[in-house]
Amino acid sequence: ASSVVSGTNQALEIYMTTYFWGFSGEELRWMAISGTGGLIAFLTVIPLQARIDKKYLLVSCSIAIALVTAMPVTLRLLDLAPPPGSAGIIVLVVGAATFVAYFVTIAIIMFASMVADTLDVQELNTGLRQEGLFNSVITFSAKATSGAGLLITGFLIDFVVGLPQAAQLEHVTEDMVLRLAVMDAYVVPLFNLVWMWLALRYSITREQHEQVRARLDGRA
Repeated sequence: ASSVVSGTNQALEIYMTTYFWGFSGEELRWMAISGTGGLIAFLTVIPLQARIDKKYLLVSCSIAIALVTAMPVTLRLLDLAPPPGSAGIIVLVVGAATFVAYFVTIAIIMFASMVADTLDVQELNTGLRQEGLFNSVITFSAKATSGAGLLITGFLIDFVVGLPQAAQLEHVTEDMVLRLAVMDAYVVPLFNLVWMWLALRYSITREQHEQVRARLDGRA
């Protein structure tokens, strides 16, 4: 469910940077700075995980991603953002992308950690240790559903936004750009609620996992 949403947003990104933000190739190179957010995440994930249960940290990061992603678009729609083509607009978009990279990295780490805890519970209950099976299913489902995101993006661009194929910037209307921004910043992220609800049903707490590990170590 998460991959469908992220796949859709990633596919929409090229349309947003081209038609909504109007960035040139020269300006897009500054987006590389956003990778520092992921590096900072590795420095803070351990103290965060020590204080917050994994599933709540995962969901909190996802809510933060949605809010930060929507912030620059909201400021632009309210005429509160720096003017197009200015250094300020680049700082705003790159800054938001850096925060998104930070929260995405922590969310991915939490998901991987939750899978590892599930493997421990499965080993305790069944005697089987099946990392390969778990990881192959996760990888396959992520790739398959990310592909679904591309299909959804094509549908949105054709039938909701109404953007013509190979459209030049001067042929794109303000209504098209508005619909594109609303889809990317508000409508598509709403579907994160599906997997957040599933994640909140994850029942392995820190205390339960410590007990599971103690019993596994005792068996060993």
